[in-house]
Amino acid sequence: MSQMIENLRLEIDQIDDEIIRLLHHRLALASQIGKIKGQIQQEIKDFQREEAIIQRLESKGLLSKKQIQLIYQNIFLLTQQIQEESHAVSSN
Repeated sequence: MSQMIENLRLEIDQIDDEIIRLLHHRLALASQIGKIKGQIQQEIKDFQREEAIIQRLESKGLLSKKQIQLIYQNIFLLTQQIQEESHAVSSN
């Protein structure tokens, strides 16, 4: 039984590694977007985009809207932070 738990935990660890790799890539893309927004003087926060992401992910039927919102709340905050940093650099 304990070996089964260990095997499942190893699989979770692999998934966590992939999630972090994908989040790193997502934040790198957000940084690029922040630079562009700085060049064209566009606001960082985009509520319509965030809601569209939530709705698109909810339509997949894998997680509830509330679960997606809980996960993406922090992703959106990190993205905004990264874009603000890139925005400031490119608008100077």
